[in-house]
Amino acid sequence: MFRSFLHKLLLLGFCIVASWGHTQEKGEVSCNPESNEEVLHELIARAANGDPEAQVTLGELYAEGDGTTTNPVEAVRLWKLAAAQKYAPAFYHLGNAYSNGFGVVKDADLAATCWSVAAEMGHAFSQTLLAAAYATGEGRQQDLVMAVKWHRRAADQGDPMSQLLLSSAYASGKGVAADDTEAFKWCRQSAEQGLAEAQTRLGFMFGRGQGVAKDLTEANRWHRKAADQGDSEAQVMLGLAYAEGQGVPRDTVEAAKWYRKAADLGNPIAQYHLALAYAKGEGLKENHREAVSWYQRSARQGFAESQYLLGMITYAGRGVESDAVEGLQWVLVAIAQGHEKAELIRPQLEERMSPEQIKEAQALAKQFQPKTEPH
Repeated sequence: MFRSFLHKLLLLGFCIVASWGHTQEKGEVSCNPESNEEVLHELIARAANGDPEAQVTLGELYAEGDGTTTNPVEAVRLWKLAAAQKYAPAFYHLGNAYSNGFGVVKDADLAATCWSVAAEMGHAFSQTLLAAAYATGEGRQQDLVMAVKWHRRAADQGDPMSQLLLSSAYASGKGVAADDTEAFKWCRQSAEQGLAEAQTRLGFMFGRGQGVAKDLTEANRWHRKAADQGDSEAQVMLGLAYAEGQGVPRDTVEAAKWYRKAADLGNPIAQYHLALAYAKGEGLKENHREAVSWYQRSARQGFAESQYLLGMITYAGRGVESDAVEGLQWVLVAIAQGHEKAELIRPQLEERMSPEQIKEAQALAKQFQPKTEPH
């Protein structure tokens, strides 16, 4: 939410770029005065003299406890002083404070009002947040047309998140007429700024030929960019590309590598594909116990195909001790999500079970609640 202490001071002119020399790398930054404490005192003095930029920056320091003690109330006080001078970043921070209940009572309406003031002044981040308020109906009456309006204002200023959300609006036709060409244009602008979510989305668009000619090589290039930033969806897509030889030579080892990266991040689809790789010995040494472990992690997060396969495996006792009750439980959980194969196999499983076992499995299935793994 806030910038680092050194970066804040750089922006305020407290630090100077070191002269090139044998003892420092090019572009290294050196701060004068000698200590952050002296610099902080100077910042406090500037804020006390009414400098709105210093007031906002000092508020950020108090908000984070960066170079000083955390003090949310003092942060808000300083932002209010800067806001009184019609300084747009102050309204942005006040909006965030009201949105999160930081140093003030949480109030979505006041948050949106603060962002609205800053947005009218041309503050791009506030325009993005105001658009979100209109899109969700939090602090503003839901209005998708207004959401698009403010995302466009921020996107025109180069805000990558608004560019991506504007792209999504054009792709879905929500708040604006559907237009895949416009969707592609805004997604690309966002992706070129390095936003991983946009790079993943752009890869999908190239892969499907949505708003652009289908190009699997380009799809994989953008997915790799996002995957290298740790985007688990892109990692799954790269894994699938290597597994199927789509735009790249087929390589099951490389596929399993990307599945594991995404699976370790908690992606349930990746966990499912990694389980399959272990079960079939594709790109990995066949290991049914490992397969069961990854099916379990995926199933617990609510992925229906993993629930179905885990049910079948557990019922049969492949890689795990046979347990008809638990096996049927997972099949029933998958059925609740509309899994057709699970629905078809259910009678065959139940005909080999006692009424008591079936009742127990049904009770367990009703109690199931998916739990997303923390990333």
